[in-house]
Amino acid sequence: MELEKKLDAANKEKAQYRQHLEKALAKIAEARKREQETAKAELQREKRELEHMKLQYLAAEEKKVITTECRQLDDLKNELSQLVPCCLYCSVNYSVALYT
Repeated sequence: MELEKKLDAANKEKAQYRQHLEKALAKIAEARKREQETAKAELQREKRELEHMKLQYLAAEEKKVITTECRQLDDLKNELSQLVPCCLYCSVNYSVALYT
């Protein structure tokens, strides 16, 4: 009888231990899942931020190109505006010389 009581007590302790172990393992699994979800969300946020930075960089590069091209166009306009009066003057003198 005494031995049976000890066996029953040991089985009850074993069952309690197993129950605590199962609860602990479930909590660990839940914590891992939350950690993975948090890491996944952080990775997505970082990807969006990186894409945003990439777009900003491309926009800045495009702006530099446009600014350079605008300067070049302004330079060409200035050159043309200086050439046009000269050409008009030359063509007038040439016409006068033909008729005289």
